[in-house]
Order: sequence, then structure tokens, then C-alpha cells
Amino acid sequence: MRKLLIRAYISPLDTFTTQDIIIRDRLGTNSGNMLYAFSVMRTLMTEDTQIDIDNYYAERGFYTNEDVERINSEYEAYILPLADAFRSDFRNQLKELTSFIRKLTIPVYLIGMGARLVNEDYEAEYDFDKEAQEFIKTVLDKTTIIGVRGKNTAGYFKRFGFVEDKDFTVIGCPSLFTYGKHLTQKPLELKPDSIISVNYSDWTPLRTIRKVWNVIERYPNSLFVGQNDTELESLYFGVDNPSFAAKREREIKAAIKRGESTARFEVEECYMDKWTNSIYQQDRMRFFTDVPSWLNYMKGIDLSFGARLHGNIVAILAGTPAFIIAKDGRIIELCEYHNLPSIRYDNVAKDATFESLIDGVDLQSHLKTHEEKFNHFIDFLDRNGIEHIYKEDRNRKDAPMDDILPPAAEPIRSFVSCTDEEKIARLQEQYKLSSEYTHLVQASRHKFAEKSNSLDSELKNTRKILNDTREELDMTKKELNLGTENLVNMKKDLEKTREDLKNCKAKLATTQEHVRKLEKIPSYRVYKGLKKVGKKLKKQS
Repeated sequence: MRKLLIRAYISPLDTFTTQDIIIRDRLGTNSGNMLYAFSVMRTLMTEDTQIDIDNYYAERGFYTNEDVERINSEYEAYILPLADAFRSDFRNQLKELTSFIRKLTIPVYLIGMGARLVNEDYEAEYDFDKEAQEFIKTVLDKTTIIGVRGKNTAGYFKRFGFVEDKDFTVIGCPSLFTYGKHLTQKPLELKPDSIISVNYSDWTPLRTIRKVWNVIERYPNSLFVGQNDTELESLYFGVDNPSFAAKREREIKAAIKRGESTARFEVEECYMDKWTNSIYQQDRMRFFTDVPSWLNYMKGIDLSFGARLHGNIVAILAGTPAFIIAKDGRIIELCEYHNLPSIRYDNVAKDATFESLIDGVDLQSHLKTHEEKFNHFIDFLDRNGIEHIYKEDRNRKDAPMDDILPPAAEPIRSFVSCTDEEKIARLQEQYKLSSEYTHLVQASRHKFAEKSNSLDSELKNTRKILNDTREELDMTKKELNLGTENLVNMKKDLEKTREDLKNCKAKLATTQEHVRKLEKIPSYRVYKGLKKVGKKLKKQS
């Protein structure tokens, strides 16, 4: 059994209570995160493959060196399905992921990378440029080619010198390939009693929000599908969400600081932070904590409409028509790549009605290019040498993961729809949730204190090592200085010896010259001959 590790915080094979999902934020603040992880796991989980989730440990810096050693020995690869990870508020996570990936000796496969760019401007400078470049370089050391979401992200890669079709290729969002090449769609018959699923986030432009809200008001069977964790909390417990309200206050201040209009924050009814909102009070919101239940719901509606990418992709996967108002560059590049039924938010005429928007778009446009995009996605997997369920048959419809999925969860409905017993149970869960949250905070503080103490101890040891090293360095410098001084003295002595030798040679040459001159004097020759005779007589006697 081969094992893969995937970046995800919730596995489609696990079941969790709503309480656990809320307290541990298993949706990563947005239930759309479930979808692309679900898709990648379904595609890569062959009959002999086990896929484990990392619980976001890598990007949180939770993995120790021992953990990394275990991962390197236990897993064949690390799978990274990412959305718009190149953004300002994800810089620290990018740093942690980069550090983690550097330590890996196994392949890393980056599937679906995106960048959050202002006005789709990939030539502009961003505060996350440095982290993005380091991350890309590090991943390319562990992989063959990176899969990016669309043309804007591709342009961002090119700005740093990365080459298309060598370092990266555009693959769109893997969630569209959840069921391979097979997509079908039922026809739309728009009627006053049509069931329309609508969606948007709190950061959707005001004009778009008003268009969607108009559908809620005019179509009594329309329902809002929430995706934010804050919406889930209000929906489930029947309370105002102070964190949502506080978030909006922060966003208003940030908008003012940037010189932007705050008009969109003034439409109280359109935001989901107040329990008095008619969406909650009329039980017209649904929330899904697993993909199968979300898909089942979408099969029973007539149309999905709004500004959420994955909220509308779920409908497309379920065979239901969907229409997206692409509110920013992240969504625009994916809609363009997959040819999704959509319109740019800035192309929506002020007087355009919902019906005129629907009439002006081909709701089956994506079906015409889907197989081509799917084949390119599979080619991308093959270039990286990634095993997948379509290896032998790209027409395959079933998947091993389908057989081991737990039963689909029930959609989360509004607190007002509950029986008294259910309300009491939820309130008890809320109390327990508060207690567990307090416990988690205390445990986190305790862990932080332990970590802080450990870091203090490591810091002290590091400082001691540093001081010892400095002392050794000072001693080495002194010895080096002394050695240098001795070397200078030796050099001086050598120069003096050379000078003395030179003088001796000069004296020797002078003496030799005197001897040669002396030998030429006649008296010296007589003396030399007498000396020889004397030696001879002395020897004879």
C-alpha cells in the first residue's frame, strides 16, 4: 500500500460533529476548501493508495524534525492542492511551507496554485513577492512541473522568470475534474417557483450583492448556501456572530484607510452577521459540512447563481445549471480557463435584471471544452509521474474512494427550524463548545508557555555557545596575532641572515682576490718553495 500525504484539514473519509467542525475550524473558514481536496483525493486514490491529511501542520510550523524524518520514510509524496495562496495574509504560511518542503526528500506535487492580484495586474509588485518566489523555487526542486489556476497566475510566474510548459502549466481548478471527463447538465426552465441556490461572500462588490439579493426577494423558493464558518455558527446556534461583526468593522477601517467606498458595508440585510437577518429567520440558508451532501442538494435545485466559485462548481458537478458573477481576478481567470457560464462583475449593467443576465449567457459553455481541459490535467499528472485512477482508462467513471465514503451528512438548517429538543441540544453543544474553547485557549496558552520556556532555554544555550565561540575566536585571534608577530620577526631575522651571507660572500671574494695577487709576487714563490723543502727535510729526519 503506497501512502501519500495531502494538505487538507478535513478528509472526506472522516465524519465530525458540527460542534467539532466549528471549534476546530475544520473548514479552514470556507467550506469551499473541502471541494478541491475531495477532488484531488478521489483522483489520486487508486486501489492500492492510502491518502492521509496533514491537518495544515506544515503551514502552521507544527512538524518537528522527527516528524519530517517519519514523513520522508513513510510517504511517497506530499500533495499540495492550493487555491489563492499567493496573498498578503498567507505569507507566514508560505514561509512555513517552504521551510517544510526544503526538508523533504520525497516529491512534492503542487496542484492548482493561484495568486490574489489587484485588478488582475501581475506586473505590479506585491508584499508577498519574496515569499512566492522562494516557495516556487523550493517546490520546483521537488517536482517536474507546477499546475497553476489561470492566465493571471501564469503571468505572475513569468514575471519572475519561470517558463510556461517547463516550470508551470495552467490546469485550472482540480475540483472541475472530480468526476473526470464526464459532465452532464439538465435544462433550465426558469419559473416563479424555481428553486434557486444563491451565494456570495461578505467581500463581494455591492452591485453584485444587490443582484443576488434581488433573486432572494423575488423567488420565494430560493435558498442561500453559506460557506463561511461564521455563517455556520450563527445558523447552528441562533446567535449574532460578534466575530463576523468585528471582522466587518476591521474591514470598514481598512477600506477607509485605502480610500475606498464603504457603501457595501451599509447594506445590513445583505450580510449574515445578525441573527435577525431574514435568511436565518425564514430558514432560507443551508450549510454543508461534507461534499456528498452538498452534491445531493445541488441535484435537486433548478439553478445555482452567485459570486462563489466552488459554491457554483458543486452545482456543475451535480449536473445543475450554474451562473457565476466573477467578482475578482481569482474567479475571472478560472471562469475564462474552464469556459464557465459567467460574467465579470464590472460588465454587469446597472439596470440588468437576473433574467436578462441568464438569457445572455450559454449555460452549457463549459461542456464544450471540459474533455480537452481534463485531458490536459491528466497529462500534467503524468508529466509529474503521479499515479491516478485514470492511468489505464480516461473514460473511467467509478473510483475506489466512492466505495469507502461515509454516509452523507444532513444539511445544516437554521436554529428556528429545530424542535425544542433540538434547540436545547444545540444550546447545550454551544455551552460545551464555549467550555471546550476555553479549555483549548488555556491549553494553547499552556503550550505557548511551554514553547516559550523551551525557546528561552534554547536561547540561553545558544547564547552560551555563542559566548564560548566568541571566546574561542578571541583566543584564536590572539594566537593568530602572535603567530603573525613571530612570522614578522622571523622574516626580519631571515633578511638579516641574507644580508650577513651577502657580506660574507663579498669578504670571501676580496680574500680570494688578495690570494691571487699574493701568488704572483716572486718572494712569495721563493717562500713557498722553501716551505716545501723544509717539510721534506723534516720528514727525512
